[in-house]
Formats: sequence, C-alpha cells, structure tokens
Amino acid sequence: MELFFQEFKNRGAKSPENISLTRSASFGFSYGFCKKHNLTRFRYVVLFYDKKNRAVGFLFTNNKKRKNKYKINHSPSGKSAHVVAKAFIRAHRIDPKTLHGHYKPQIYEQTDIGKLFYIQFDPQNPS
Repeated sequence: MELFFQEFKNRGAKSPENISLTRSASFGFSYGFCKKHNLTRFRYVVLFYDKKNRAVGFLFTNNKKRKNKYKINHSPSGKSAHVVAKAFIRAHRIDPKTLHGHYKPQIYEQTDIGKLFYIQFDPQNPS
C-alpha cells in the first residue's frame, strides 16, 4: 500500500461566513466573510440600524469623505477584521452582554443607500 499525505495548512482559520457581536461592543467579520466578499479591499464601514426589525446594516466603502464611517481593523494576516462600535451600540441600546454571538449576514438593496449586508437580532429576545 502506498500512502500520500498532504499537510493541513488552514489551522485556526474559521470558514463560516458570519458577522459577530462581541461582549466588548465590536462587530467582527469572520475569515469566511472576509474571503468571500474580499473585505481587505475596504478601509471603512458605515453602520445603519433598523429599530423596528432590530437589524444592523453594514455598508463597506473606501470613501474617506463619507460621514459617520468607522475604520475597519484588519488582522495582520488579512483573514479577519473587526470594527469597534461602542457609540453606535450604546446609541441604539443594543446590549452586547445578552446579544453577543455569531450572526449569518444577509444582503439587502436599499434604493437610497445601495447594497447592504445586515444581521438581525432575535426579536423574541429584546435587549
């Protein structure tokens, strides 16, 4: 019997495509999300909130002049990213202690904004 082994090189890489809310009031973008949507090409994100549906929208941009943008902090390897959003989370009374976790992003096209990614918190678990 002849065997041919290949080294596993993706140790530590997370492949699910998700956006997470951390207990420390940041939004994290997984390796799978960053890779699928080529997030390294963007420097900023603009955040939106739909109070009725308890949804957070993310518009990725490179426009330095865009108001209310947040800087995206990319990991040194470029495999993940995050944005510190304490003011946004506080302003919209989002409780990261109870709502932290991973969320599957959806895409929504809004005429006045364009293509947004969004996550929605469980309406049965209000913060």
